[in-house]
Amino acid sequence: MIELHGVNLVYPNNVHALHDIDLHIEKGGFVFLVGATGSGKTSLLKLIYREEIPTTGEIFVDTHDLSQLNRSRIPYLRRKIGVVFQDFKLLPYKTIYENIAYVLEVTGAASHDIQKRVKKVLEMVSLTEKSEMLPGELSGGEQQRASIARALANRPLILLADEPTGNLDPDTSWELVQLLDRVNTQGTTVIVATHNKSIVDAMKKRVVVLNEGRIAYDEEKASYIPNRQGAPELI
Repeated sequence: MIELHGVNLVYPNNVHALHDIDLHIEKGGFVFLVGATGSGKTSLLKLIYREEIPTTGEIFVDTHDLSQLNRSRIPYLRRKIGVVFQDFKLLPYKTIYENIAYVLEVTGAASHDIQKRVKKVLEMVSLTEKSEMLPGELSGGEQQRASIARALANRPLILLADEPTGNLDPDTSWELVQLLDRVNTQGTTVIVATHNKSIVDAMKKRVVVLNEGRIAYDEEKASYIPNRQGAPELI
């Protein structure tokens, strides 16, 4: 599903964000991507949804070679990838229904299909009764659930979440990650970049630790801070 081979990413200011990344994520996997601020988590996610291009190395997403992908094909790739951000990125003057419908409208989906799919994802995130409200009228947790619904509207193969619980209280954060887990059980590959130690430890999913742009640790059913001699200190 997702493969990175010998990937390096150097930004124009000569910051070496990622070093020699080799990573394979199977279809239907759930991965927590953890590490200190500046360790390369967001950079890695940006490579997967083709916001950035590796300086060297190869990236394959659903058989697409992203290094060779024509710019005109990027929107089609991104229909297969849903992205959830810490700051929600909802359009403030559109209702929750309109925010979700918008991502389908720009792909040319038929109106009856839009109605059906928006209804389904609203039900999935328990926001049906608040679909006509504006983002500013919702709590932070509700806005994040709305952003997840928007990310799921195109029925993506992959869902990327960059610090989705960063602005939320512990109870709301746990509810949100449980939602992502349910999305995963329906077949969507989920990658979550997070600093939330308690959630990572409780979920016991695959954990990939980044340390100064390198993969320092990668193990199934692991904890936020690996219980291994020489493991990097993350907090």
